[in-house]
Amino acid sequence: MRTGFVSFDREAYSESIAHADELGFDYVELMMDGDAHRDQLERDSDVVTDALATHDVDLLVHLPYPMLIGSPHRHQRTGAVEELKRCIEVAATLGAEKGVLHPDSYAWRRVWDRDELNSMLIPSVRELDEFAAEHEFEICLENHYDDVGSLDVHGFDVVLSETDTSMTFDTGHAAISGMTESEMASFLTEHGERVSHLHLNDTRHPDTGYQGKDEHLPLGYGGLDFATALQPVREGIWDGTLSIELDTADFEYLEVSKRRLERILA
Repeated sequence: MRTGFVSFDREAYSESIAHADELGFDYVELMMDGDAHRDQLERDSDVVTDALATHDVDLLVHLPYPMLIGSPHRHQRTGAVEELKRCIEVAATLGAEKGVLHPDSYAWRRVWDRDELNSMLIPSVRELDEFAAEHEFEICLENHYDDVGSLDVHGFDVVLSETDTSMTFDTGHAAISGMTESEMASFLTEHGERVSHLHLNDTRHPDTGYQGKDEHLPLGYGGLDFATALQPVREGIWDGTLSIELDTADFEYLEVSKRRLERILA
């Protein structure tokens, strides 16, 4: 198992690479937007690869979003797929081994149901997965939450059964979707061969009366029981890459989360 973190979207990618080294992470998962937009990364490709080599840090990416690969509007959907292909090309050139992908639709749900959206999402996922494989790059489709027109964890069976794509399992998104920590552990155990990547972030627990939002809190600052959720990791049943994903540019919180994760997995 290797650990890293998702770069903050308004943080210079060079700082994220350096902090990954400083904090003892195996890799950095660069958010491909803002300072790390594909155009910028392509222009700075030598600088990026030199920085990764200097700090002995591996590279994963979080592909930009929202990219509406499940949109019912054809040109919107095909445009998103083509843009993501360009991102995959750049990421692969930099040596990135995998990238997180959101299954976004953002369709008007009063007129489009989930089955209709899935019928447009699945071909896009297959196309991107095949393209990524040609570049020796792995895409990992992330469970989101259905309120934003994306697949939540309860709808992922259709992706797992109808494509060969890997999955990113996000703990915060799963909690928002109503999944308990024991259910998270069961999901990882059952689908371990397809879940290649984890996103760890805390959130306040629905049992406390909180309605649940995508907070991306440091580990221990919310209500999730990570010891239970990560039981398959602790027992060696699941193995892959594991990113801490926080909505803060303060690396002190990242350091705290890393120490807490190390204690949980010890």
